[in-house]
Amino acid sequence: MSILRRSSRRSLDPAGTSTLLSIVSVLLDYPTPDTVALYPDLIVRSRQLPAGGAADALTSFTVWWVALPADEREQRYVAAFDFRRRTPLHLTYLTHGDTRNRGAALLQIKHVLLRHGYDISSGELPDYLPLLLEFAADEPRGIRLLGSHRRSLELLRRSLADFDDPFAPLIAAVLAVLPRLDDADLAAVVSLAAEGPPEESVGLDVYQIENASVSGARR
Repeated sequence: MSILRRSSRRSLDPAGTSTLLSIVSVLLDYPTPDTVALYPDLIVRSRQLPAGGAADALTSFTVWWVALPADEREQRYVAAFDFRRRTPLHLTYLTHGDTRNRGAALLQIKHVLLRHGYDISSGELPDYLPLLLEFAADEPRGIRLLGSHRRSLELLRRSLADFDDPFAPLIAAVLAVLPRLDDADLAAVVSLAAEGPPEESVGLDVYQIENASVSGARR
Protein backbone atom coordinates (compact mmCIF):
# COMPACT_ATOMS: atom_id res chain seq x y z
CA MET A 1 0.00 0.00 0.00
CA SER A 2 1.60 3.26 -1.09
CA ILE A 3 -0.91 6.04 -0.38
CA LEU A 4 0.31 6.96 3.09
CA ARG A 5 1.00 10.61 2.32
CA ARG A 6 -1.28 13.02 4.07
CA SER A 7 -4.25 14.02 1.95
CA SER A 8 -4.23 17.59 0.72
CA ARG A 9 -7.18 19.73 1.70
CA ARG A 10 -9.97 20.20 -0.79
CA SER A 11 -13.32 21.76 -0.03
CA LEU A 12 -16.35 19.50 0.03
CA ASP A 13 -19.92 20.67 0.33
CA PRO A 14 -21.93 19.40 3.33
CA ALA A 15 -23.28 16.42 1.35
CA GLY A 16 -19.77 15.45 0.22
CA THR A 17 -18.43 15.80 3.76
CA SER A 18 -21.24 13.60 5.06
CA THR A 19 -20.49 10.97 2.42
CA LEU A 20 -16.78 10.98 3.19
CA LEU A 21 -17.31 10.62 6.93
CA SER A 22 -19.87 7.86 6.42
CA ILE A 23 -17.48 5.88 4.22
CA VAL A 24 -14.59 6.23 6.67
CA SER A 25 -16.85 5.17 9.55
CA VAL A 26 -17.43 1.83 7.78
CA LEU A 27 -13.79 1.33 6.81
CA LEU A 28 -12.60 1.94 10.38
CA ASP A 29 -15.08 -0.50 11.88
CA TYR A 30 -14.05 -4.11 12.41
CA PRO A 31 -14.63 -6.09 9.18
CA THR A 32 -17.47 -8.32 10.32
CA PRO A 33 -19.59 -9.99 7.61
CA ASP A 34 -22.27 -7.32 8.06
CA THR A 35 -19.70 -4.56 7.60
CA VAL A 36 -18.05 -6.27 4.63
CA ALA A 37 -21.45 -6.46 2.92
CA LEU A 38 -21.39 -2.65 2.77
CA TYR A 39 -18.02 -2.48 1.00
CA PRO A 40 -19.05 -2.62 -2.69
CA ASP A 41 -21.24 0.45 -2.24
CA LEU A 42 -18.32 2.32 -0.62
CA ILE A 43 -16.31 2.23 -3.84
CA VAL A 44 -19.23 3.68 -5.82
CA ARG A 45 -19.83 6.42 -3.24
CA SER A 46 -16.16 7.36 -2.93
CA ARG A 47 -15.87 7.76 -6.71
CA GLN A 48 -18.81 10.16 -6.65
CA LEU A 49 -16.85 12.62 -4.50
CA PRO A 50 -15.05 15.51 -6.23
CA ALA A 51 -11.69 14.30 -7.47
CA GLY A 52 -8.53 15.32 -5.62
CA GLY A 53 -7.09 15.34 -2.13
CA ALA A 54 -8.89 13.37 0.53
CA ALA A 55 -11.39 11.86 -1.91
CA ASP A 56 -8.64 10.34 -4.07
CA ALA A 57 -6.88 8.84 -1.08
CA LEU A 58 -10.17 7.49 0.22
CA THR A 59 -11.03 5.84 -3.11
CA SER A 60 -7.55 4.30 -3.40
CA PHE A 61 -7.73 2.85 0.09
CA THR A 62 -11.27 1.55 -0.42
CA VAL A 63 -10.45 -0.27 -3.66
CA TRP A 64 -7.35 -1.82 -2.07
CA TRP A 65 -9.13 -2.77 1.17
CA VAL A 66 -12.14 -4.35 -0.52
CA ALA A 67 -9.87 -6.51 -2.71
CA LEU A 68 -8.02 -8.06 0.23
CA PRO A 69 -8.84 -11.61 1.38
CA ALA A 70 -11.04 -11.60 4.46
CA ASP A 71 -8.40 -13.11 6.75
CA GLU A 72 -5.80 -10.54 5.69
CA ARG A 73 -8.24 -7.69 6.31
CA GLU A 74 -8.90 -8.94 9.81
CA GLN A 75 -5.21 -9.39 10.56
CA ARG A 76 -4.32 -5.91 9.30
CA TYR A 77 -7.16 -4.34 11.26
CA VAL A 78 -6.21 -6.04 14.52
CA ALA A 79 -2.53 -5.21 14.01
CA ALA A 80 -3.37 -1.55 13.42
CA PHE A 81 -5.76 -0.87 16.28
CA ASP A 82 -5.72 -3.62 18.90
CA PHE A 83 -2.06 -4.13 19.80
CA ARG A 84 -0.60 -0.62 19.83
CA ARG A 85 -1.05 1.77 22.72
CA ARG A 86 -0.63 4.76 20.41
CA THR A 87 -3.20 3.81 17.76
CA PRO A 88 -6.53 3.05 19.46
CA LEU A 89 -9.83 4.08 17.91
CA HIS A 90 -11.07 5.54 21.21
CA LEU A 91 -10.24 9.22 20.93
CA THR A 92 -10.25 10.23 24.58
CA TYR A 93 -7.67 7.57 25.40
CA LEU A 94 -5.13 9.30 23.17
CA THR A 95 -5.32 12.57 25.10
CA HIS A 96 -6.36 11.41 28.56
CA GLY A 97 -5.20 7.81 28.91
CA ASP A 98 -6.83 5.81 31.69
CA THR A 99 -7.43 8.76 33.99
CA ARG A 100 -10.32 10.52 35.69
CA ASN A 101 -10.09 13.24 33.07
CA ARG A 102 -10.98 10.64 30.48
CA GLY A 103 -14.08 9.74 32.44
CA ALA A 104 -15.28 13.34 32.28
CA ALA A 105 -14.52 13.50 28.54
CA LEU A 106 -16.49 10.32 27.88
CA LEU A 107 -19.40 11.70 29.84
CA GLN A 108 -19.44 14.88 27.74
CA ILE A 109 -19.54 12.87 24.51
CA LYS A 110 -22.28 10.65 25.87
CA HIS A 111 -24.44 13.66 26.71
CA VAL A 112 -24.05 15.08 23.20
CA LEU A 113 -25.09 11.77 21.68
CA LEU A 114 -28.06 11.44 24.02
CA ARG A 115 -29.30 14.94 23.16
CA HIS A 116 -29.45 13.85 19.53
CA GLY A 117 -31.38 10.65 20.17
CA TYR A 118 -28.57 8.09 20.39
CA ASP A 119 -29.70 5.55 22.96
CA ILE A 120 -27.47 4.17 25.70
CA SER A 121 -27.04 0.39 25.63
CA SER A 122 -24.35 -2.27 25.42
CA GLY A 123 -21.68 -1.83 22.78
CA GLU A 124 -18.78 0.51 22.18
CA LEU A 125 -17.75 3.42 24.39
CA PRO A 126 -19.00 6.79 23.12
CA ASP A 127 -15.55 7.93 21.96
CA TYR A 128 -15.21 5.07 19.44
CA LEU A 129 -14.17 6.80 16.23
CA PRO A 130 -16.40 4.90 13.75
CA LEU A 131 -19.40 5.78 15.94
CA LEU A 132 -18.46 9.46 16.06
CA LEU A 133 -17.87 9.53 12.32
CA GLU A 134 -21.31 8.10 11.64
CA PHE A 135 -22.82 10.62 14.03
CA ALA A 136 -20.95 13.43 12.26
CA ALA A 137 -22.20 12.17 8.90
CA ASP A 138 -25.77 12.50 10.20
CA GLU A 139 -25.63 15.62 12.39
CA PRO A 140 -23.89 19.02 12.02
CA ARG A 141 -23.19 18.92 15.77
CA GLY A 142 -21.19 15.77 15.12
CA ILE A 143 -18.76 17.73 12.93
CA ARG A 144 -18.15 20.14 15.81
CA LEU A 145 -17.70 17.22 18.17
CA LEU A 146 -15.10 15.65 15.89
CA GLY A 147 -13.38 19.01 15.55
CA SER A 148 -13.05 19.26 19.32
CA HIS A 149 -11.03 16.02 19.19
CA ARG A 150 -8.80 16.92 16.26
CA ARG A 151 -5.71 16.73 18.49
CA SER A 152 -6.50 13.06 19.06
CA LEU A 153 -7.12 12.56 15.37
CA GLU A 154 -3.84 14.20 14.39
CA LEU A 155 -1.98 12.11 16.97
CA LEU A 156 -3.63 8.98 15.60
CA ARG A 157 -2.74 9.96 12.04
CA ARG A 158 0.89 10.59 12.93
CA SER A 159 1.18 7.37 14.88
CA LEU A 160 -0.27 5.32 12.05
CA ALA A 161 2.03 7.03 9.58
CA ASP A 162 5.02 6.29 11.84
CA PHE A 163 4.10 2.62 11.55
CA ASP A 164 3.73 3.01 7.77
CA ASP A 165 0.16 1.83 8.26
CA PRO A 166 -2.31 1.97 5.34
CA PHE A 167 -5.04 3.37 7.60
CA ALA A 168 -3.23 6.71 7.98
CA PRO A 169 -4.84 8.30 4.88
CA LEU A 170 -8.32 7.64 6.29
CA ILE A 171 -7.56 9.75 9.35
CA ALA A 172 -5.98 12.39 7.10
CA ALA A 173 -9.18 12.46 5.05
CA VAL A 174 -11.22 13.16 8.18
CA LEU A 175 -8.83 15.90 9.28
CA ALA A 176 -9.08 17.47 5.83
CA VAL A 177 -12.76 18.34 6.40
CA LEU A 178 -12.25 19.67 9.94
CA PRO A 179 -10.82 23.04 11.08
CA ARG A 180 -7.04 23.17 10.85
CA LEU A 181 -4.99 22.61 13.98
CA ASP A 182 -3.48 25.83 15.30
CA ASP A 183 0.00 26.20 16.79
CA ALA A 184 -1.23 25.30 20.29
CA ASP A 185 -2.89 22.16 18.97
CA LEU A 186 0.25 21.10 17.12
CA ALA A 187 2.44 21.71 20.18
CA ALA A 188 0.09 19.58 22.28
CA VAL A 189 0.21 16.80 19.68
CA VAL A 190 4.01 16.83 19.68
CA SER A 191 4.04 16.60 23.48
CA LEU A 192 1.52 13.77 23.55
CA ALA A 193 3.43 11.92 20.85
CA ALA A 194 6.60 12.12 22.91
CA GLU A 195 5.03 11.16 26.24
CA GLY A 196 2.24 8.78 25.25
CA PRO A 197 -1.25 8.66 26.81
CA PRO A 198 -1.33 9.74 30.49
CA GLU A 199 -1.58 7.15 33.24
CA GLU A 200 -3.26 7.39 36.61
CA SER A 201 -3.71 4.68 39.21
CA VAL A 202 -7.26 5.68 40.17
CA GLY A 203 -8.58 4.86 36.71
CA LEU A 204 -12.09 5.70 35.53
CA ASP A 205 -14.25 5.02 38.58
CA VAL A 206 -15.92 8.44 38.36
CA TYR A 207 -17.50 7.27 35.13
CA GLN A 208 -19.52 4.08 35.04
CA ILE A 209 -17.95 2.43 32.00
CA GLU A 210 -20.43 -0.40 31.97
CA ASN A 211 -23.21 2.16 31.44
CA ALA A 212 -21.33 4.41 29.05
CA SER A 213 -21.83 2.58 25.79
CA VAL A 214 -23.90 4.11 23.04
CA SER A 215 -25.93 2.67 20.22
CA GLY A 216 -28.25 4.14 17.66
CA ALA A 217 -25.53 4.94 15.16
CA ARG A 218 -24.41 1.39 14.69
CA ARG A 219 -25.44 -0.75 11.78
